Amino acid sequence: MSGRQRVVLDAYSFIKGWLIATTLWVCVMLIVALFVFGVPTVLNGEDAGYLWGAGLSLAFYGYGIALVFAALLVWMVAYLLRPVRQQWIHVGAFFVVPTLAFGR
Repeated sequence: MSGRQRVVLDAYSFIKGWLIATTLWVCVMLIVALFVFGVPTVLNGEDAGYLWGAGLSLAFYGYGIALVFAALLVWMVAYLLRPVRQQWIHVGAFFVVPTLAFGR
């Protein structure tokens, strides 16, 4: 083998990739929500106690949507990328495709 690692889609890789990608997207979603809702609430001197429940709801919503829709999208992209052996092409594709699919 010429120093390149083979890209193999098995259950462990799929679950690990889904969990990492979903966790990153949920964290970004929570940070955005904190700045959009939390900062104005605190600056206005209002009670920000509801933000804990809102954050928990966003996390459950994010993981739930990702489990139902993103897992199917990831499986389709992974199937199309099976002949591609460059790991970084996979990383880029798994960032660009969900961003375009769900970001609009």
